[in-house]
Amino acid sequence: MSTFQGWHRDVMAWETLSILTAVTMGPFDTAEIFMSQESLIEYRKTSRGRIVKVIGGHLIESIPNLVESPMAIILYPKRYSSDVSRLVFSEGVSAIFATTGEVRGAINLENLENRFSVKNFDYEIYKKIKHARVSAGILKKMPKLRSAYKVGADLTFFGAGTTIANEFVLASLGYDYPDTEYINPLENQNYFDAIASGAETVLDVLKNDGKRGVVLYSPAIVSELYNTGSHRWNQLLREIKRPQHRNFIKNALIKNPGYSGYIMPEGHTAEDHPNTDPLTATILNERQKELKVTNYSVALLASSLGVPAIRLPNSVNLQMSSLREIARLHDGWGVTGNKKLQSKFKALSDGLGGAFSERFKYLLKKRIDGCVICSDSPLEWAVVDDLPLMISHEVCRIPMTPGNMLLQFSAVGSTHELPVEKLRDILVIRSFKRGDKLEGVLQGAVEAFPMSDKISVKFVDVYSVGEVVAALNEYSGGMVIFDCHGHHDGISGVGWLSIGDEQLNTWTLHGVARIPPIVALSACSTSSIAGSYVSVANGFMRCGALSIIGTYLPVDGLHSSAFMARIIFRIDMFLSYLRHNEYEVISWRLFISHFMRMSYATDVLMHFVECDILTAEDYASIHVQANKLINDFDENWYEFLIGRVAEISGNEPVELKRQIREDLALTESMLYCHLGRPDLLNIILN
Repeated sequence: MSTFQGWHRDVMAWETLSILTAVTMGPFDTAEIFMSQESLIEYRKTSRGRIVKVIGGHLIESIPNLVESPMAIILYPKRYSSDVSRLVFSEGVSAIFATTGEVRGAINLENLENRFSVKNFDYEIYKKIKHARVSAGILKKMPKLRSAYKVGADLTFFGAGTTIANEFVLASLGYDYPDTEYINPLENQNYFDAIASGAETVLDVLKNDGKRGVVLYSPAIVSELYNTGSHRWNQLLREIKRPQHRNFIKNALIKNPGYSGYIMPEGHTAEDHPNTDPLTATILNERQKELKVTNYSVALLASSLGVPAIRLPNSVNLQMSSLREIARLHDGWGVTGNKKLQSKFKALSDGLGGAFSERFKYLLKKRIDGCVICSDSPLEWAVVDDLPLMISHEVCRIPMTPGNMLLQFSAVGSTHELPVEKLRDILVIRSFKRGDKLEGVLQGAVEAFPMSDKISVKFVDVYSVGEVVAALNEYSGGMVIFDCHGHHDGISGVGWLSIGDEQLNTWTLHGVARIPPIVALSACSTSSIAGSYVSVANGFMRCGALSIIGTYLPVDGLHSSAFMARIIFRIDMFLSYLRHNEYEVISWRLFISHFMRMSYATDVLMHFVECDILTAEDYASIHVQANKLINDFDENWYEFLIGRVAEISGNEPVELKRQIREDLALTESMLYCHLGRPDLLNIILN
C-alpha cells in the first residue's frame, strides 16, 4: 500500500492513468457511436450511467462472469496480456480489448492519435455490431459512424490536477481538449477561478430545467500522518539531513492549506530543492503519483454522473485537532446545552465553509442540489448558506482513504434497482448484554409507530460474530440495522461493533457474509471523526453495501432508536404515499436526505421549545406543516419553518437563524452520515 493514501502500488502505475483516461472517454453504450454531439449531450443528461467494474489482477479469470451485456470493453495493463488471452466468454458476448502497449488483437492505448477522443473505440464496436448482425442474418444496412465532433468548449484548459476532472467531463462529451495553459500556483484565487470556470462550463453544457449534482472533493492522507511530530514521522525525518527538506515535507506536502503552491523560505539555495535529497524526492514522487490517480478517479466519477467537480483546498483536511477536541467535548456530554461543544463546532463548521470560494457557494446555492463528497473531512457540516450542507443538499460520501476504495466506488457506474418489497423486509441484528438499558429500546420505538402489514421488521439477538454471519446469510431482504454498541481505537486503530463478548471488525465480513445494499448503524462512532479509515462503516462499504448510515460520534441511545424507527416508519408510509401519487421510483439518497431534513426540523423546533420560544402545541403545528413541505419536495421548507417561529414568537427571522448558528450549530441529527453510493440506488415503487 502507498504511504499517504493507501493505494495499491500497482494502481499508482502510469498504466492506470492511461486506462482511466480511456474509460472516462469511452461510450456509455453502443448507441453513442452513431450520435451527433448534440444528441450525445442530450442522451447523457438522462442516461443510467457508465457501467464500470474494477478488479485486481488476481481476479482476471472472473471477468467473463462479470459481463452482463452483449458487448464489453476489457482494459488492462500489458503485463496481464497472457492471462487475458485465455479468457473465454459466453456465446453471444463480444469483447473488445485495450491495453497499454502493442498486443495482437487489442487497441494500443499508448499509440492513440488523441487519447482524449470519445471515438477511440468506435470502429472496434462498429465491427463487432456488424459481425453480430451478419451472424444473425440481419441484412438491413447499418447507420454510419458518427463523424468527428468539431465544437470546442469556451474554456481555458489547464490540465492541472485541480481542474482535470471538469476538463475530462467536457472531453468525454466530445469537446476538444486543446493545448493547456499554466495556473500560477502562488494564489489560491487562481485555482478557485479555474475550478469554478470548469464547473460552470460543465453545468452550461449539460443545462436542463432543474439543478444538477456535483462531486466535492479534497485529496487527503491517512489521519495519523497529519501529526508530523509523531514517532513515525520522527523516525523517517531523522534520515533527512537538511532542515529545509524536512520543512518541505511538513509544510508543502502535509500541512499546505492551499492547493499545490508553496513558496520556499527566503534565502533558499539550489541544494534546498526537494529533488536534491533522494529520500525527500522519493516521498514527493509518491505523493504526486497518489494525487494523479486520485484526480483521475474523480474525473471518472464526474464523467459517469455527468456532473462537474469542485476541488476544495487542503485546509479542509487540516482539522484533526479540532475534530479530536469536538470528540472529547462530546464524549459523555451529548449535544444539548453543551456550550463549549457548540462553540467549538461552530468554529469548525465556519472553517470548513471558508474553504468554499464565493463562486463555489453561488453554484451550490443556485445550480446544484446533490453532492457526492469524496473526502475524509466531514464536509457535510460546512454551512454554505443558512443550513449545513447535509441538510440543504442531498449528500453521500466516499472516503479518500484508502485510495483503492475511492476508485472502487468512483467506478460503480450505473444505477441499481431495489424493489420496495425487498426494502420493506428489514432485519435488525441486536446485541446487548443482559441488563443493558438499551436492550429492547429500538424494538419498543418501532412498535410505538402505527406500522402497516406491508412492512416486516425482524429482530435477531446475536452473541457472537459467527451468529452475525449466520443471520446475514439467512437474510435475503434489502436493509439491515445493527442495534448494538460501537467503539474505535483512535486514528491508528480500527473500529468495531460489540457483539456479545466479541469485537466485530466489519472488514472481515467481506466474502464471508451476504451484505444487503442498505446498512444502518444504530451504534456509536461507526465513522468516527477521531478514528481511522478502518471504521465500521467503511468496512461495510468494502463488503459491497451501497448505502451505509453511520455515526460520526457517540449517539444517545434513545435518540438513535427513535431515529431508526422513524426511518422504518417512513419506508412504510412515505413510499406508499409516493406510490399512491403515481411515482414509480425514488433515489435512496433523496429519500434519506429528505428524512434528514425532517429530523433536523425536529431538532430545531425542540430547541425553541426548550428556550421557551415555542409551546408544545406550536411545535406540533409547525412540524406537521414543515414535514408536509419536505414530503412535497418544496425547497422553501426551512424559510417557512423560521417564518412561522418568527410570526409566533415575535423574533426576527435573522435573529432566530443567528441563534441556531450560535447555540445549535451541532444537532443530534448531524451526528449521522451517509456513506457509499445511495445516489445510484433506486427504490422501485411499482
